[in-house]
Amino acid sequence: MSELATDTLLSRIVRGVWKPGERLPSERQLSEQLGMSRASVREAIRSLEAMGLIDVRHGQGLFVREPRESGGRFFAGWYDEHSYSIGELLAFRWLVEPELAALAASDADEAFIEELTVIMKAMERSALEGDLAALVRFDTAFHDAIGRRAGNRLYRDLLGHVGQLLIDSRRISLAVPGRAIRVVAAHNTIVDAIRARDSAAAWQAMRAHLQRFASDMQVRPVGLQTVTTP
Repeated sequence: MSELATDTLLSRIVRGVWKPGERLPSERQLSEQLGMSRASVREAIRSLEAMGLIDVRHGQGLFVREPRESGGRFFAGWYDEHSYSIGELLAFRWLVEPELAALAASDADEAFIEELTVIMKAMERSALEGDLAALVRFDTAFHDAIGRRAGNRLYRDLLGHVGQLLIDSRRISLAVPGRAIRVVAAHNTIVDAIRARDSAAAWQAMRAHLQRFASDMQVRPVGLQTVTTP
């Protein structure tokens, strides 16, 4: 129940129901609004604080964090709660993941393509049902599968090192209205390129996917010298 409470509150913050700097209802009020126990709400508040989305000010209440310059309004307090900024994470993905997609396409067999197809069918169903937890799970499975197929253990391990950051960023970005459907479409374009064993198209499709993340989420990559975002 605490995960459902987290996803519900996260969705309201991302959709702008509560604006940056605005005070949230109390724990008791949230419990009554959601029809969940105060223990579940309390755990959800801890999760949102860990993601850098809210401030818990003792004696004052809960507040939506103000955005930082490189993180946009969706990742307001991210850098305060994570080892790397969302802009640094995006730059890392920008450099690594298109190459992983290209490598996976060059070595794709029918079993791998079927694995991606099954993941995408489940992700499409989750998007239609609005199941944020499942969306995050299948989004992660999709990118992990590509990372494994690329055949470079160091790439795979580096992605594993930032695994929780990736999960946290997906929970925030996939809660944005309309974004889940766009992510599903982008993933399907990547799968089409891999199915065709077209490394160049897979590289470009993954890069376009990450560019759209930057645009949708108002994030500027940090640590790249020349980057053009739409």
